[in-house]
Amino acid sequence: MFDRKKPGVELDYNEEGTAEGRALRGGIEWTDMVADVAAATKAVAEAGKVGVVGYCWGGSIAWLAACRLKVAAAIGYYGGQIHEHRAETPGCPVMLHFGELDTMIPVEQTDEVRRLHSGLEVFTYPAGHGFNCDARADFDEESAGIAAERTLAFLELHLG
Repeated sequence: MFDRKKPGVELDYNEEGTAEGRALRGGIEWTDMVADVAAATKAVAEAGKVGVVGYCWGGSIAWLAACRLKVAAAIGYYGGQIHEHRAETPGCPVMLHFGELDTMIPVEQTDEVRRLHSGLEVFTYPAGHGFNCDARADFDEESAGIAAERTLAFLELHLG
């Protein structure tokens, strides 16, 4: 997703990598991100139903893909900008995962998204932001395992 600003970039999970990622992300418009996902889904459409899974920034992009594109399912892990786009309505089944101890995404925002979109599968875990990434300090093996099981079952159900 960073190729629009810096092709081929690979960032470490450290302070410098996070800062660079945030700077790169800030210069990319949401419409461009959704266009990139649309191109990717088109490229693999011959394989069958297409689902989108995203983590952090990608979790928010997965939400927008569910709302703006024709995908069969979308899963977002700790998407911090989902609340910003909460008025949009998904056109497919959506599953969201959030950490209850996430200092970047207030629980109140997660609860509001859940209230506004009662058909969503929204799960919270006793973990922080990035709980699914074993390269981060907030990695929580138990929460990541439960979320992965739920994600795989959801994808099997909606993608076959």
